Amino acid sequence: STESVGQIGGKIGGSMVREMIRLAQQQLVDQERQ
Repeated sequence: STESVGQIGGKIGGSMVREMIRLAQQQLVDQERQ
């Protein structure tokens, strides 16, 4: 689950995962616009 990943990675790992998710979502939006 997301919570277990956050516990393992800590604050730094959790924020990095959220950033990766945000970038992936932005790429999906860009693809839909094309």
